[in-house]
Amino acid sequence: MSDWLRSVFAKIQRADELIRELDAHLSGVDPRTVHVVHVSRNSHNGEDSLGFRINPPPEPELLQVRVGEVLYQLRSCLDHLVGALERVNGLDRDSEYEFPVFWDAGKFKAGAQRKIKGVSASAAARIEGLQPYQRKGFHSYRNHPLWILHDLGNTDKHRVLISITNSMQVNSVAVGVTIRGGRPAIVFPGKEMRWSLTVPVEHRADPNSVPPQMKMPIDISLLVAFSQFGNDTNQPIIPCLQQLRDFVFQLVESFRPEFPT
Repeated sequence: MSDWLRSVFAKIQRADELIRELDAHLSGVDPRTVHVVHVSRNSHNGEDSLGFRINPPPEPELLQVRVGEVLYQLRSCLDHLVGALERVNGLDRDSEYEFPVFWDAGKFKAGAQRKIKGVSASAAARIEGLQPYQRKGFHSYRNHPLWILHDLGNTDKHRVLISITNSMQVNSVAVGVTIRGGRPAIVFPGKEMRWSLTVPVEHRADPNSVPPQMKMPIDISLLVAFSQFGNDTNQPIIPCLQQLRDFVFQLVESFRPEFPT
């Protein structure tokens, strides 16, 4: 690794660690014990229903803070990159440099120069070519990974914690019943302690085999998502964070020619 980029890759490494910790935290939440609170029959169509009461992941604010920590490391990594680009080009300043992110070409021309005034002409051209307004395969600048990272990072630093949605996907139920319709989603607010949902079921055998009140195991997938990720909604946080991490890594690698080997 080039000494010029040591701090840059240290931040990417820390982002990797945080993503793994976050993934392990979510994987360690065990939602498999679900309480069936009632069995009811619709008098109009004769369908039976099971009512579930489930617990969401604990400490939703801590989860949001952890997501913000990943975003911080990735965004500040790009600022470290600009600092390295300036130093290798002969300018060593303590502040004011920053990796510029603009959605508009005019705003880039007006505001980027002071942020990257010490980088080489070739590095400046690379930086301009990476701007969200260039799109390059993206329908909207809002879906450009650089803009998403910039926007979410600013939201977390200056405004509010990143908005997260929690959901549980019901895959199958034991004890002689199946859920009609495959995999209905159970969505619940992050701060709710419990959430109830009634889903239609079909009895496999004796219609009286399911008591009115009981506990049963259930196969559930835990889904935690960004409420908004670019122009998309309810996108799972781990794949999205990995996507941003990979984008930043590839971006940094694209500047390798600017540094001596």
